[in-house]
Amino acid sequence: MLLFTLVTLGLTLLGNFGLLQVVLSDLRDSRTKFTFATYLTFIFLWTLGIFLNLWFESPLVEKLIFVAAALLLTAQLWFVLTVTDEGRPLSPLAYVAFAIGGMFAMLSLKDGAMFGSMRITEAGYT
Repeated sequence: MLLFTLVTLGLTLLGNFGLLQVVLSDLRDSRTKFTFATYLTFIFLWTLGIFLNLWFESPLVEKLIFVAAALLLTAQLWFVLTVTDEGRPLSPLAYVAFAIGGMFAMLSLKDGAMFGSMRITEAGYT
């Protein structure tokens, strides 16, 4: 089961990295492409953190996984907002969501603020 997890995470990393390269090669001045590239970057970092945690089981790596997850969800929301409102300024609600995502990212760095620990078992994460 662990081999399947390693292969799946490795393929996800390669796919995200390749897609990120394609998006970054034609970034220009598009706000939508920039937010999509940001979203892909946080997916890549989150997946990389899980991949690294399979071997190191480090509290620092666990914190970075949760930081990346908080920022990933924030970037996903910003991407959706920019796709639907390309060319118009973002609403104040978007900035509030950004602040909430940043707050959760910062809380993830504090010991025990959000999660106690994460362990890898044969069945997956607990």
